[in-house]
Amino acid sequence: MKKELLNKYLRWDAETWGIGLDAILGRLQKGNGKKALELGCNYGGISACLLHEKQYTIICSDIEDPTEKVIN
Repeated sequence: MKKELLNKYLRWDAETWGIGLDAILGRLQKGNGKKALELGCNYGGISACLLHEKQYTIICSDIEDPTEKVIN
């Protein structure tokens, strides 16, 4: 994945966490009704990645309301 996308989705230590994210994305099939749940999403970077890269339907949750700060 391109560095600018990793920085957008991960925001910190994108180089290290990008290795894991690429591995996960490589194992996932495209959407077609697939759903994901992100617990502790903070600003929703992983959720945004699954939405944009794999067309998943996502549920984001966090101890604080994530809807105000979820990235596009």
